[in-house]
Amino acid sequence: MSSFLDNSGDIIMDAVLTDLGRRRMADGSFRISKFALGDDEINYGTYDKNHASGSAYYDLEILQTPVFESVTSVNASINYGLLSITNNNLLYMPTIKVNENFKLACKKNGGVYYLAVNGETKDALNVAGALGTAGTKVMLANSVSDTQLLYLETGLDTTELTANASNRSTYITNNDLMDRTCTIQVDNRLIGSIFTLDGSEAFTAGATDTTARIPTRLVTAGAPVATVGLNNYSSFSVRGVSNTLYAPTVTTRTELSSFSGPRGIGLGLNFGTGLTAASGVTAPVEFTKYGKTGQNLFGTGNFDYIDTIVYVIGNNSTATTQIALRIIRKS
Repeated sequence: MSSFLDNSGDIIMDAVLTDLGRRRMADGSFRISKFALGDDEINYGTYDKNHASGSAYYDLEILQTPVFESVTSVNASINYGLLSITNNNLLYMPTIKVNENFKLACKKNGGVYYLAVNGETKDALNVAGALGTAGTKVMLANSVSDTQLLYLETGLDTTELTANASNRSTYITNNDLMDRTCTIQVDNRLIGSIFTLDGSEAFTAGATDTTARIPTRLVTAGAPVATVGLNNYSSFSVRGVSNTLYAPTVTTRTELSSFSGPRGIGLGLNFGTGLTAASGVTAPVEFTKYGKTGQNLFGTGNFDYIDTIVYVIGNNSTATTQIALRIIRKS
C-alpha cells in the first residue's frame, strides 16, 4: 500500500531500507553503489508555457505534484526510469503505439484486447451482441494464421517532421534509437509462448505508392528468461521489422501508420497459452485463482476470463507501453 508525500513546499527525500538493507546497516556493510531515478508521478501535460506570471511558473504545478512515498517492494518500484543521454542535440525520442489500422490488427474493446483460448471461444465472441461479426476484436491463442494480431509501431510522435526516409535516418537511425529488438514481458502463469513477425518482410509504402505491404507471417519467438524485478513474469526478445510506411502524397492511399512523424519498426504479436480447455469441462484452475468464471459478459453466454498486462519495451530507445490483455474462454 503506498501513499503520497506533500511536495508543495520544501523538496522531500524519503528513503526506506529493505530487509537486506537493514541487515547490512546493522553489520556495518551498507554502501550505496547504484541508484535509479524515475518520474512515475509526473504529468507533463501540466507544464503551462502560457502561465500569466511568466516562465518561472511554467513548471510550478509539476514541481508541486505530490510524490510517492518510498516502498521496499521491488515489484512496486520505478516503472518509468529516467535515462542518461549524452547526445545534447537529441530533439525527439521514439514512443510505442498499438496500431489498429491494419486489416488483421486486433481492435480494443472496452479498454482491453481479447485473446480467445480456443476456436470455440473465438466463434462465440465474433457474433452480434458480443464483439461483433466483423471478427476484428479477438485474437486466437496459439495460432500463427487465421487470427487478428496485436500490431505495434515505434516512431516519433510529432507533426513537425515528415515521415520520410531522410527524417527516419536523421532522427532515429543516426541517433541509435532504432529498436532492432524489443522485449515482451508476460505473466508466465498464463502465457507460455509468443508468436512474432518472422522478419523476412517489412512494413513498406513509398510516398507515392497507392498500396502498402503489411507483414502477417508469424514464427515462434525464442525461449523466455525470468524478468528481473517482476515476479511471475518472463521476458521474450523479439525482432523488430523495418517500418518504412512513408507519409502518402497521393490521395488514393489512406495513412495507415499510428505516427505522424518518422517510423522506426513494427511488431506483430500473438500469444500462446495452455488454458485451452473446451466448454463443458472444468475450467483450468488459473481462471479461478486469477480471474473470474461463469460471467455473462455480453448476454450471449457465459465466459471465464483473466485480465493481465503485457509490457513492450524497445531495447534501444527504451520506449515502453503496457497492453491490457483479456484471456477468455467460453464456459
